[in-house]
Amino acid sequence: MKGQLKTLIALIVFTGLGWTIIQMITSYYRKQGATEYLKSESISTMRENEVAKSTTTSTTTTTTNLLKSITTSDVELVEIFSVEKGISRNKAFQMQGNQCTATRNAAKAASSLEALSTFQKESWPNFSPSEKEIQNETDFREWISKNIDLWKGIVNMNHGEELDMKKLELNSLGMTLNANLKPDQDHIPIWLRVYRRVDPLKQVLDAVCQVDDINKTILFVTVDGDKFENIIDLLLGVQCVKIKIYFHPYFYNRKSLQLTHISSKALVLNIHYSYGMFMLISLFKYPYVITLEDDLQPSPDFYLFHKILYRDVYVNNIFRNKEKIFSIGAYTHGPIVDCKFITNRLLNEGSLCSLRHLNQLVTEFYFPGWGSGIENSIFWEYWSVWKNHPHVIYDGLLAMLRRDRFTLIPCSPRIRLLSNMGTNGPANHRWDFYLSYFGRWTSNEHQPYEIINSIIS
Repeated sequence: MKGQLKTLIALIVFTGLGWTIIQMITSYYRKQGATEYLKSESISTMRENEVAKSTTTSTTTTTTNLLKSITTSDVELVEIFSVEKGISRNKAFQMQGNQCTATRNAAKAASSLEALSTFQKESWPNFSPSEKEIQNETDFREWISKNIDLWKGIVNMNHGEELDMKKLELNSLGMTLNANLKPDQDHIPIWLRVYRRVDPLKQVLDAVCQVDDINKTILFVTVDGDKFENIIDLLLGVQCVKIKIYFHPYFYNRKSLQLTHISSKALVLNIHYSYGMFMLISLFKYPYVITLEDDLQPSPDFYLFHKILYRDVYVNNIFRNKEKIFSIGAYTHGPIVDCKFITNRLLNEGSLCSLRHLNQLVTEFYFPGWGSGIENSIFWEYWSVWKNHPHVIYDGLLAMLRRDRFTLIPCSPRIRLLSNMGTNGPANHRWDFYLSYFGRWTSNEHQPYEIINSIIS
C-alpha cells in the first residue's frame, strides 16, 4: 500500500513537472513566433521610416514638437452628417482590422509600370475646347435664359455623336458662372468630374461652399454623358466660387484618339480623366491639379491643404528628395494609417494622427486617388502609357506608375466618400461613412506640415 502511494505521488510530481516544461516550451515558441510576426509586420513601417528620414523638412524642425497635443484654440472639429450611424468601440476596432487586411493585401498585389522615356505632350488632335477657345467666357445663366429652347433640346438628347457636336459648341463658348469673383494670381484649380449623380453632388457642392478660400480659386467642372439638366441646375445654384463648365464629348474624343476599336467601362472613365487633366495642364498651363468627384465631400481646409503643400513640396522644396513624392493625397488611406489610426478618426481620440492633427502627414507606398493632387509631370507619365492599357482604370494605372515613390497622406482626412457607386457597384460600410467630424484650423496661421513616420511605433 505504501509502495503504491509512493508511486502515485511520484507520478503526480513528474506529471506536474512535465506540464510545467511543456508550458515553458510553448511560451518560448509563442514569444519567438510573436517576435517573428512583429519583425515581419514592422518591415514595411521601417521602410516608410527610412523614406521619412530622407524626406523630412530641410529646415531645422524636430519631431518632438509633434507629440504636443493640439489645443482647441488651434483646431476645431466641424460636425458633418454621418452616412451611416452608430459606430461602437468594438465595431471601430473590427473595422480597422478588416480595412488593414484589405489594404495590405491590395498593396502586396500591386504591380508597377515604367512611363515611356520620350512622348508627345501635346498630342490630342482637335481637342475641345481649343487653345483659343479657352479664353472665352460666356455667362451660362444668361445664355440659358436667352436660348431656353435650344438648351431644352440639348439636355433631352441621348448620349451619342449628335450630342457631342452640341457639346463642342458649348465648349467653344466657355460657359462660366460667377465671373465677378476674381481668383488669386497663384491659385490652384479644383477639377470636379460629374456624371448624373444628383444626390451626392448636391452635398458635395454644399461642402465646396464651406471650403476656406474657395472664392480665391476656380472650380472647373467637366460633365459626362447625357440628360445633365439636373446637374447643371445644381451648378447654377452655386454662388461661392467662379466655375468654368466643359462638356466631355466621349464619342468625339474616342474617335480623335483613334480608340474606336476598344470598348470597356474603363475606357469611358479613362478618356474623361485624361480629358480634364489634359485641358488643365496642357491648355490652361496649371502646374498642379486638385481632383474632386461628384461623390467626394471636401473638408473645410481641402483647398488650403493642397495649395500650401503644393507650395511647400514643389515650389519651396522644404522636403528633401521631392522626386520620391508621387502625389499629395487627401483621402486618409494606406497600410500605415489604416492599420494604426482608423479608430482614432472614428472615435475622435488619440495623441497621434487623429482628426485634430491637421499638420501631420504619413508617407505611404500606396496611391489612394480620391481627392488627390497631381503635379503636371506625373500626369505626363500617365499620358505616355494610358492608351496602351485601356482596360485598367486610371487610378489603378497611376498606382502602377507610382513604383517606389510614395503619397503624402494626411492624418486628418481632407475628403470622405458619400456613396461610391462605381463601375463595380456600391461600396457599403466604409469606415469614412461613420465619420462625424472634419478638422479645421481656427486661424490663418497653420502649423507647418510634418512627416511623422519616424515616431510611429
